[in-house]
Amino acid sequence: MLTRTFYICRQCHCEVDSLLMETNKKGLDVCFTCLLLGEVS
Repeated sequence: MLTRTFYICRQCHCEVDSLLMETNKKGLDVCFTCLLLGEVS
Protein backbone atom coordinates (compact mmCIF):
# COMPACT_ATOMS: atom_id res chain seq x y z
CA MET A 1 0.00 0.00 0.00
CA LEU A 2 1.31 3.42 -0.98
CA THR A 3 1.71 5.88 1.88
CA ARG A 4 0.85 9.43 0.99
CA THR A 5 2.54 12.35 2.67
CA PHE A 6 0.54 15.45 3.43
CA TYR A 7 1.82 18.95 3.94
CA ILE A 8 0.11 22.05 5.25
CA CYS A 9 -0.19 24.90 2.77
CA ARG A 10 1.57 27.98 4.13
CA GLN A 11 -1.12 30.29 2.78
CA CYS A 12 -4.54 28.68 3.20
CA HIS A 13 -3.37 26.02 5.70
CA CYS A 14 -5.21 23.20 3.97
CA GLU A 15 -3.76 19.70 3.83
CA VAL A 16 -2.08 19.09 0.50
CA ASP A 17 -0.88 15.82 -0.99
CA SER A 18 2.89 15.91 -1.46
CA LEU A 19 2.40 15.25 -5.18
CA LEU A 20 0.37 18.46 -5.49
CA MET A 21 2.66 20.58 -3.37
CA GLU A 22 4.19 23.58 -5.08
CA THR A 23 6.82 26.11 -4.06
CA ASN A 24 6.07 29.75 -4.77
CA LYS A 25 8.57 32.49 -5.61
CA LYS A 26 9.15 33.20 -1.92
CA GLY A 27 10.12 29.56 -1.36
CA LEU A 28 7.02 28.74 0.66
CA ASP A 29 5.25 25.40 0.36
CA VAL A 30 1.79 26.14 -1.00
CA CYS A 31 -1.00 24.25 -2.70
CA PHE A 32 -1.53 24.62 -6.42
CA THR A 33 -4.54 26.90 -5.92
CA CYS A 34 -2.57 29.35 -3.78
CA LEU A 35 0.30 29.19 -6.26
CA LEU A 36 -2.02 30.23 -9.08
CA LEU A 37 -3.63 32.96 -6.98
CA GLY A 38 -0.18 34.20 -5.99
CA GLU A 39 0.93 34.39 -9.61
CA VAL A 40 -2.10 36.51 -10.48
CA SER A 41 -1.86 39.04 -7.67
